[in-house]
Amino acid sequence: MPDAGERVGRWMYRRIWRGLVDWFAVPADPPSLPAHDSDRVEVFRPDPGYLAYLKFWFWLSLWPMDLVITAVMVAVFMVSPLLGFVLLLPAVALAVLPDVV
Repeated sequence: MPDAGERVGRWMYRRIWRGLVDWFAVPADPPSLPAHDSDRVEVFRPDPGYLAYLKFWFWLSLWPMDLVITAVMVAVFMVSPLLGFVLLLPAVALAVLPDVV
């Protein structure tokens, strides 16, 4: 049985996919390949382990950007706390949204 995080991830993916399908007015299912009755059609799907590998490298590539944003925000807070509070929400959005999306 999938854990809660996996269930939430699937639910979010279905919701995002449904929103994109509705927005772009395209079919929700992938197209079927044209084939004659005598032809053999093979479908290849990536292994879940490979997808986890890609996810790992994706997250690993994002942490330097998050680190830079954090360092800049610490420097801004040290120079001007008021400016730091003003820029805090955009900085958090810039750091977190690419990670989530």
